[in-house]
Amino acid sequence: MNRLLILAACLGTAVAADVASTSRVFRVHEVDFADPDTIAEIARAALSDGSRLVVDAPRRRLLLYATEAEHAQVAELTRSAAAPPPMVRIEVRRRTVGRSRELAAATEVGGTVDIGGGRVSGELTLHPQLGGRFSETAEDLVQTVSVLSGRSASLHIGEEVPYLDWLQQCAIGWGITTVAVRWRAVGASLVVEPTVIGQGSNRRVLIRLVPELSGVSERGPLRWRFQRVATELVAAPGETVRFGGSSTHADFYDRFLVGIRRGGRHDKIELELTPTVTDALPAAGPERLEGAVGR
Repeated sequence: MNRLLILAACLGTAVAADVASTSRVFRVHEVDFADPDTIAEIARAALSDGSRLVVDAPRRRLLLYATEAEHAQVAELTRSAAAPPPMVRIEVRRRTVGRSRELAAATEVGGTVDIGGGRVSGELTLHPQLGGRFSETAEDLVQTVSVLSGRSASLHIGEEVPYLDWLQQCAIGWGITTVAVRWRAVGASLVVEPTVIGQGSNRRVLIRLVPELSGVSERGPLRWRFQRVATELVAAPGETVRFGGSSTHADFYDRFLVGIRRGGRHDKIELELTPTVTDALPAAGPERLEGAVGR
């Protein structure tokens, strides 16, 4: 009888362990600074047939229905990928260069005049002259952009777009939009996407600049990004790099990097970018509070 009880107890323990290993529960795993789609792709390779995973990209989390063992694997995966990336601070010196021409008119008078006996005689010759001079003006404005490596921020270029019709034709030709848009208000900006590469003395910052038009059209808010003419610059931390357009896409940037002064004068915009890098604090452990930085 005792042997039967012991055998039953062992069998019950084995069944309970088997049920525990195959039963599934639902949990939410936050991915913090990692890319949710990348984490999900790796996690799915480790899941059994009955488990399910859904990506909640806007909230940067994974919705997982899986076994306890699979939950533990995904938790370890998200924990190892949760370290925040470095912070990149970019000082942007915006230099606006304008050239204007001032026209001047004058008349040169030559000849002789005799006055005598109540009479005036002689000959005068008028020589009209037209001339002008060119003048250049420069104005500096400093902006600062702070963004995590791998993320993006916006750098303001201008609230008026002188060559809007030409840029709109580019947008149609490149498939950004299919029809012409009647803008009510539109501004130009550069989307700044820095990525930190390497470590120590070999560390570099890859700065990707994407032209963007955004504003309000007759259809509502609108945003166009010209990925086709994006430009990449590379700088060491503390190094200054200059950007005034691209030789490959000169026609585009000659019309995009333009500001308007009072009086309607168009000025060329040139940029100097100086990045600095600050390493982020170590990622918090699993006991971190809800609502902590990174959500």
